[in-house]
Amino acid sequence: MQVNGTNVFRRVGDGAVRIEVNSSIAGWDEHQLFSQRIRNYSSKPIEVEVRRSFDGHNVFRSLLKPTLHDYRTVQFQANLEAGQKTELYFELLTHQGRNAKQNNVTLENVEVKP
Repeated sequence: MQVNGTNVFRRVGDGAVRIEVNSSIAGWDEHQLFSQRIRNYSSKPIEVEVRRSFDGHNVFRSLLKPTLHDYRTVQFQANLEAGQKTELYFELLTHQGRNAKQNNVTLENVEVKP
């Protein structure tokens, strides 16, 4: 939170800060979950490469073993057998306002715990 009329910023959520009446939100994070649906209508197996571009300061989390095509474009691949359909899931964390420090995508691999 930014106290209005000053250059004072206070973090909310640590239990030690009370929200002041004359303050406004300065930075926040948005969490979004995405599902990329793919279906193979052909009679042969296919390999699919998906590229998605994101503006702003983002963290891309997935089990898809993503790579960076460029500083803001993520790419991942999937193999589908004939007639198969699948959904590829990923999470995007977008830093907004004062929380945004750069304009690129950072990759985070997610590990499955047994």
